[in-house]
Amino acid sequence: MTVVSGLCIAIINTIIKQIYIALGRFQRYETLSKEASSTTKKYFASLFVNTAIIPVLANSNIYGFQLSKRLVNLFVHDTSGL
Repeated sequence: MTVVSGLCIAIINTIIKQIYIALGRFQRYETLSKEASSTTKKYFASLFVNTAIIPVLANSNIYGFQLSKRLVNLFVHDTSGL
């Protein structure tokens, strides 16, 4: 499970990086330095959220509320809508 999570995070980070590079070119900055600076700031914020915050929230147990178990039950085990 941990290996799969790590692979998913790495794949999502690669996709995010490519999106930000394309958006940086689309925004047409005056200089390459401004484009690189903007892309780096956005990419860092996205990496931080994707690599640090989301896994912590998904694996947390806050006052007995486990988000990961609730999501699994919601998406995998809930067949009442069928």
